[in-house]
Amino acid sequence: STLLDRRGLMTRSFVKLMLRAEALDAMSVEDIRQAVETRLQYDEFQWLAARPQVHYRCRRLAEGLENILAVCPFCGGRHTITTKGRELFCENCGRLTAEDDRYGFAPDFRFSHFGQWYSWQKGILQEEITRTPDFVLQDAVELRLPSEDGNSLTRHAGEGICTLNREGLTYTGTRDGEPFEVHFTLKR
Repeated sequence: STLLDRRGLMTRSFVKLMLRAEALDAMSVEDIRQAVETRLQYDEFQWLAARPQVHYRCRRLAEGLENILAVCPFCGGRHTITTKGRELFCENCGRLTAEDDRYGFAPDFRFSHFGQWYSWQKGILQEEITRTPDFVLQDAVELRLPSEDGNSLTRHAGEGICTLNREGLTYTGTRDGEPFEVHFTLKR
């Protein structure tokens, strides 16, 4: 058990051996992936439910949720969610809900917390991908690479378009001022 205390925040981590080297030899890549994913699963809302004394004082608790909550549960608008302070809005249909000091939504809202909302919209996307053979996700992106000066983790290295389809993930754009394209297969 390791305890990290920084600026009034406390993080506790537990380290436990997951797989021994000799066990890896007998496992398939899929078995290893599944073992790692199972151990990495964590539910912050379950953790909070077991600790009713935990509350968050941040006045801007909802800000940033627009980056993961992309579908309005009322009008179905895509990428219409905005936030301010603890409140969430849809640009199409108005105010949706507010977050309380335990990351929960108002009792009359469709979801009790953003994890449920995210799972719901993930299901919508999975259905859309399944029924659309030529499904594509594509957006303009910034390419960031490891920092060379050591003062930051990453640096701006270019801009381009990132495309995800059934063939894989492709970045087409620039890298350090030069044209650049890279493709990763789905398997990779």
